[in-house]
Amino acid sequence: MSSLDQISSSIDAAVSNFAKNTPALERRLMELLDATIKELEVRNGSILSNVNNLKKINDIKRKFGKIILNNDYLKQVKSFTNAFQRVSDLQIGYLSQFNEKFTPLKTASVLQEMAIDNTIDSLTESGLNEAVSKPIMDMLKSSVVGGGSYSELVESLRKSILSSEGKPSILDKHIATVTKDA
Repeated sequence: MSSLDQISSSIDAAVSNFAKNTPALERRLMELLDATIKELEVRNGSILSNVNNLKKINDIKRKFGKIILNNDYLKQVKSFTNAFQRVSDLQIGYLSQFNEKFTPLKTASVLQEMAIDNTIDSLTESGLNEAVSKPIMDMLKSSVVGGGSYSELVESLRKSILSSEGKPSILDKHIATVTKDA
């Protein structure tokens, strides 16, 4: 027999298992950015607004997806979406306790499929580009085009990319929102 506690525990476990590798992703992203921004041309603490620097930050976008969308991450996404079926089975078991003739509506499976597709989109390319890559790339472009302070850029990137106590990273916020809303 299913209970609300089992359903809740199954959901919590799926969210927790997915989010546990976020710190490793954050570190790899920061390593990529550290290596790249160290190569930027700087004068008197300000980033030079030139073609070479723009090319360097443009290269980050390609590398960005490779770091996050690796095989391990994609397996995590698949495992997380597999939890949808486990939760659905628990919900059906729970509701069947109250009505022996209970059968889920046909629309429930279609809605579940839609939810899985939306979750996959949000946790992979299109969702990550919009929620994570774009804001970071905007920060980099703004600093290069505007000749911003190198040290301020480094600090802003660290605050955005690395979670700290009580302050989730941009990636952590996105993953938490998507997995909890799913």
